[in-house]
This record gives sequence, structure tokens and C-alpha cells, in this order.
Amino acid sequence: MFAKGYDDSNGYYEGEKLNGKKHGVGTFFNQNGDRYDSEWFEDKVQGLGQISFLNGDVYTGQFQKDKEHGIGRIEFSLGGKKGGGNVYEGMWKNGKGIGQGRYIYGGSEQMIYEGEVWNCEPYGLGQYKSPDFIYEGEFKYGEFEGIGRLYNLKLDTLYDG
Repeated sequence: MFAKGYDDSNGYYEGEKLNGKKHGVGTFFNQNGDRYDSEWFEDKVQGLGQISFLNGDVYTGQFQKDKEHGIGRIEFSLGGKKGGGNVYEGMWKNGKGIGQGRYIYGGSEQMIYEGEVWNCEPYGLGQYKSPDFIYEGEFKYGEFEGIGRLYNLKLDTLYDG
């Protein structure tokens, strides 16, 4: 059954329903301004979908029980907390970018991190590439921290430490 204008306690829903619950494909407009275009299972976002957040961030990928879970991609807007134009793509668990992933700085392919991620930030072992250098090693909260190798491409020098 398709329901248009279904209003529950948290916002406005247009889409398929089963037994009075969001079930199938639909669009939900949250009271805080977020928009969910997704598959639904018994009132929960489940399967593939997209969230367009009020601040301009956009997540596209897999969901499980109302949370980003599985493989997904988020594009951070200028108003977002992670910086304008940055993109994270990779594994998600219970609403957080965790595990293996790729972080593209400024949305261009010129500055890229690939490796372990915690909360959509480089954390653990990984590699960062830029036009000037390549760093392989440990990261913490998006910063080089710990043991690593830095290769300066312009000076053709290698630093281990």
C-alpha cells in the first residue's frame, strides 16, 4: 500500500507501508530537516538508501536498523563538521565509518588516504598520497602519528621514523 503524506511523530513520510509501518521504498522528511530516500523494513531504514542532511552532507549506501551499516559513501558539505568537499567511502558499522576506507580530501583525487578508519577519519595503519609526498604508517584522528615513512616526491628523499 502506498501512503502519501503519512505523518508520524518524527516527520513526514511518502511511500510504501505494510501493516501501518514504513515498509518498501519511500521518502521520509525528519523534523530536523534531514531527508531519507531509502528502502524500509518495519519502520526502519534497511537496505540501500540515501540521507541528505540539513547541513548539506549526503550519505549514500547500505543501512541496517536505521543506521549506516555496510558499504557507504558520505560527501561532506561546507557546513559539515568534517570539512567542505571531503569524501569518505568505505565500511560503516552502526552509523560510524569504521574499518577499511578511503578519504578523499577536497573531493579531488590529488590528496587521498586509504587504510584503517575510525568515525570517518584516518585512524590506524594507512597511506596518504598528495602531489608533494606519500606517507605510509600510523594515523590518529586524521593526523600522522606514530611510526611511518615519508617520501618527498619533489626532493626525492625518504624519511623513516
